[in-house]
Amino acid sequence: MKSWKSLFIKEEEEKTNPPSFPISNTPKQSNPDKNTEVHFPKNEPVFKSTNTEVSNSVFEEVLSVYEKGLDSINMPGYDFYEFYMAINALKEPNEVAYQMAFKMAKTMDTNLSTSKMIHDADFYLSKIKEVHSQYESQGKQKLKSLESDLSKEESDLTKEIAKMNSEIESYKSQITALEKKLQKASVDLNHIPKNYEPKLKSIEEKITANDKAMETSVSKINLVKEGIQKYLS
Repeated sequence: MKSWKSLFIKEEEEKTNPPSFPISNTPKQSNPDKNTEVHFPKNEPVFKSTNTEVSNSVFEEVLSVYEKGLDSINMPGYDFYEFYMAINALKEPNEVAYQMAFKMAKTMDTNLSTSKMIHDADFYLSKIKEVHSQYESQGKQKLKSLESDLSKEESDLTKEIAKMNSEIESYKSQITALEKKLQKASVDLNHIPKNYEPKLKSIEEKITANDKAMETSVSKINLVKEGIQKYLS
């Protein structure tokens, strides 16, 4: 499964592992605990990001992480996840489709019930939201770090320009050389936002894609959940 970290930074930039869906290696339980502990880094304070358009390729990349993550926590045997995959394979699932899918599911597991699948759906939803929160925190931390670097570089160069202006007034003999340095520094200062723009845009795009991917996954699961409640309960 492609890690979330690789969407933002190169592997060699950080040694810490990104949050991921916990992979279940234990026998399937009849009632998964939605409060199952997953060890993630603590959330750092987040800040409001600007709205960013997301390209289809970036959205599909992030959505793929969610879909593979769901698959990685799929419990052994037939449960909501298999039912969810069966329903989503249909173009227009309706009541008949739900009934037929449920009848087939019962042949896989005679103990399967609609209440059990609804409970499982809530479990998967809780894990999606849990991981989304961690992905969002990582993305915003990286974005905040880049913005901090930009601000510091601008501040440092601005201070340097002010110092050079002071030196021009104090040392007239050096005015020609200092004016050349001032001109170059001013040009460099103007280029700083442009140099950071692609990186900032890329991070903001992935953060927005993370939101959209979570919303899409939640919407798809809720659609099946509502179908179960409507057609099978």
